[in-house]
Amino acid sequence: MFQSVGMSGRQLSQMLSFECLYYVGITLLVTLTLGTVCSLALCRVLDQIGLFGKLTYHFPVFQVLVFAAALFLVQAVFSVCAVRYTGRLSLVERIRAVD
Repeated sequence: MFQSVGMSGRQLSQMLSFECLYYVGITLLVTLTLGTVCSLALCRVLDQIGLFGKLTYHFPVFQVLVFAAALFLVQAVFSVCAVRYTGRLSLVERIRAVD
């Protein structure tokens, strides 16, 4: 749709990439904040119950880094696939698909 008013192919690919990065950023922010709070609360509750013995919370830095890397990898692959897919169709076909 933006190309019908003058957006170039390069601008479109940059827009799709930044949009994917935006989603990855929000996903990481929500996951790190809510996930950390929930896991800390769960650890404290289970520690008070005493069912599993003494529990201490340790932030999983390595796992978070692997998760972030996986998200960025998926974002990169998705961006490349989206740009290639949109490049295959003509502008008129893409506008028709939106309707």
